[in-house]
Amino acid sequence: MDQRCSKKRSMSNHVGSRWYRAPEISLVERQYDQASDMWSIGCILFEMIKVSTEPDLVRKDTILFPGESCFPISPIQKTREEDEDVIGKKDQMRLIMDYVGQPSEEELLFLTDHKVKGYINNISMGNDGQSLMKLLPKCGDEQLLALLDHLLTLNPYERWSAAEALKSPIFDEIRNKNAEKSSKQKI
Repeated sequence: MDQRCSKKRSMSNHVGSRWYRAPEISLVERQYDQASDMWSIGCILFEMIKVSTEPDLVRKDTILFPGESCFPISPIQKTREEDEDVIGKKDQMRLIMDYVGQPSEEELLFLTDHKVKGYINNISMGNDGQSLMKLLPKCGDEQLLALLDHLLTLNPYERWSAAEALKSPIFDEIRNKNAEKSSKQKI
């Protein structure tokens, strides 16, 4: 995974609102970049679609991943019967894995800690995931759902960048490619 070397900065692991935090940050990967922002955009886009297609929903029902804790950052619960640790049903990564399903080894290549890979495999074992069509049944726009799917890709190296997202046909009618200019320097 030579791509990991291109992420030059080590950053804090406790950034962003939990509900919009990218998996790589929740899983305490220290090397991350703008791909984490694209995940957040995907979560916001999901909410925008949900609200526009189902306007009578209450706010909490429009959030894709409304986690109440985030192992390993947040404390885990204790069971009543035994004094063993349990990751709650509303754990952020559990909710994400319920959507993503059990990932392949390739999808987990971005993880640097083998214990974290084991944790992900444990909480997602046998899970097929959920389709966006099921989560957004009133959204009939396949191009919009495809864009959302690319933004909510588990592996940040496979997730679409802003430039890739802007190439989505969903933007064809509003884009003026002649007016767009790219910076020669990284900003």
